[in-house]
Amino acid sequence: MDISLVPELMSICTLQDPHDAPIDQPHTFLIMGKETATLVCPLDNVPDSCLVREDGWKCFTLEDSLYTCNAGGLGKVCMLLDEAGIPIVVESDGELDYILLKEEHFTKALYALEQNGFRITQ
Repeated sequence: MDISLVPELMSICTLQDPHDAPIDQPHTFLIMGKETATLVCPLDNVPDSCLVREDGWKCFTLEDSLYTCNAGGLGKVCMLLDEAGIPIVVESDGELDYILLKEEHFTKALYALEQNGFRITQ
């Protein structure tokens, strides 16, 4: 299974007003809560109005995961990264699965995945 790297550094932030989210940009997710919204987006797209932000996330996509009924790939990624002690956040847009992890874990994560048959593409 192929893993494609997302080149931008990402941020996870909290917004009071979800209308501030740049949802028309690639690699952007908006999750609505009861009182706030959580935005996942490239660092360059974080709105000035965010309440809290956590920068330094890297991201890769799991290719061919949903449309080819290869949902087991996501489970395998989660298992391998858990065994390596790497915490992750997973988002999906209905086409691809996006796996986010802190920048300091990225190299270790890619190594663990490559050692278990995943192919890394740019």
